[in-house]
Amino acid sequence: MNIRTLLTKKGVILVLYGILCCGKIWSITNPPSAQRAASFDLHPGKKLVFKNNVFEKGSSAIAEAERPQFSYLLEYLKARPQLIIEVSGHTDNIGSPELNVRLSEARANAVRSFLISQGVAADRIRTRGLGAAEPIASNDTEEGRAQNRRIEVVALGSRSERPQTVGRNTPAQAEGHISALLPSVLSQAPWDDTWQKAHLGAHIYEYHRIRTIDKARAEITFQNKQRVQIAENSVVMIYGAQVVADSTKLNTKPNEQIRLMKGSVFVKMKSLQNTQEPMLVKTANGEVSVALNKTAAKIELNAANQSLVSVHEGDANVRNATGAAMNVPENFGTRVSTDAPPEKPRPLPPVPELIAPNLADSLFAGEILFQWSKQSPRVRFEIAKDITFQKPLHAFVLGQDSMSLALPKGEWYVRLSSIDAIGLESRSSIYRLRVAVPSPPFRFYILTVLLFVAAIGVAWWAGISRQKKLYAVSILLVCLAMTSFFVLHW
Repeated sequence: MNIRTLLTKKGVILVLYGILCCGKIWSITNPPSAQRAASFDLHPGKKLVFKNNVFEKGSSAIAEAERPQFSYLLEYLKARPQLIIEVSGHTDNIGSPELNVRLSEARANAVRSFLISQGVAADRIRTRGLGAAEPIASNDTEEGRAQNRRIEVVALGSRSERPQTVGRNTPAQAEGHISALLPSVLSQAPWDDTWQKAHLGAHIYEYHRIRTIDKARAEITFQNKQRVQIAENSVVMIYGAQVVADSTKLNTKPNEQIRLMKGSVFVKMKSLQNTQEPMLVKTANGEVSVALNKTAAKIELNAANQSLVSVHEGDANVRNATGAAMNVPENFGTRVSTDAPPEKPRPLPPVPELIAPNLADSLFAGEILFQWSKQSPRVRFEIAKDITFQKPLHAFVLGQDSMSLALPKGEWYVRLSSIDAIGLESRSSIYRLRVAVPSPPFRFYILTVLLFVAAIGVAWWAGISRQKKLYAVSILLVCLAMTSFFVLHW
């Protein structure tokens, strides 16, 4: 045996040994249950199907060989404590329909009992027996009947308990969607085990959490056209804007539509209908509630865990943990602590006016001085390309009455609002600016014309004197003139 053959064999052995070691390490750090549980998916439009002899004929006892499948489901649910599921049992068509329905209910309850015995809260699992009404295979063969003796699992709305998957694989109607986004924004639905990067247009369902970081913003638009704008450094729980008709299902669930856990939100109530249910927003641990009806209001949770409510349109009913309530009219605000009644409504600070620049003057790209009337301790100053201010270029909270900023050419919007000593915020004033490129001095136009005239003159003289070098000079002058022309116009 030569050395090359020996080295080759040893190399193959070492590679195989390395693969075996890596496999063992992977199996230790990622046990089979974790690997299988990670492959489960209960997003809207998804369901889990446990079939192929999960149950013996006529029995509701889970087959011993199939129990590991439900252990994987157990791991999945433990990693998602907000997720509520529906377990539906199904049978083949052997026997009477009534007996099959009872058998399917017993099978669903057997799975529920197993999960509860392993630590899953009982109120997170609903069961349903459908008998042989929804077969997925032919009941004419033993193999098909074995597949029909199955369990299906879908996610439920954590507040309304509506199935999030309907029919075969159709997602349920979402509560709303992310209609504006300024990264980085994170979201976490009940079926997510970690925070996920949020995407524009993504659907929002019940018990969906949204988190923004520094300089990030998000807007949620609900199906009924109500909008919630989430400020930077905020955390919001979306329970859903839809009001559930069956109040018996809400005994252990909060009755608010939104909970502000950190930061601030701006809520804009809008409906195509003449009447609508109010939106209830709670803060902190649900101890302060704000009922909004055809209202625009800013709600903030400050560093002292006090709730600040600034009403810009309509009116709001504010209530603390003890039940003490206060009606806050338009252009007024209040501060609420969890252990004290809402403070008497006070007028919001005056809306600031933009003094400089003068919008009637021509504005040119570059450094621009902004100045405003300051009638409160702080002013919120924002500049954006869009009047909705969903993606501001600049956003500041300032204690002064002026600021210089460099703006490029284009159309810009400036928004100003006042913030008083306790943090209540006024309505906004919005201004539109048109910023142009400054015109070049007139002498540059004269220079361009002179270059063209000189090029023509040199070319004429070159034709008379027959000096080829002058043609090159003429071409150079034409190039300089054209460059000057384009610089002046672009």
